[in-house]
Amino acid sequence: MTNITPDNEFSPAFSTQYRYGAMSVSGLDSFTGPILIYWHKDDECVLSPPADAPRLAGKFTKSRKVEVRYIERKSYPASSRTNPCLTGSIHDLNGVHEDAVEIIVKYILANS
Repeated sequence: MTNITPDNEFSPAFSTQYRYGAMSVSGLDSFTGPILIYWHKDDECVLSPPADAPRLAGKFTKSRKVEVRYIERKSYPASSRTNPCLTGSIHDLNGVHEDAVEIIVKYILANS
């Protein structure tokens, strides 16, 4: 989650230390390993909007390589439009797991 706001129902689950979700995690600016930030371009979750990917990538200022990739597959399961944050939606890469695994594995192998 990258977009935690005080009026959001999930905000109480985060302490004041992590009130901005992943953007609040300490140490991102000192991590030196490769980073792949992988998002679904059509994810409609307001807590993890795809537009936040480059902003999150910018937090890894000492990483030797930071890459933002989006999956853009346009064919989704019927359940994917009921609630953008529920299991079975695009948010959890429903219907595109094989594509996601392939991209992630290739990134790991290329950067190991």
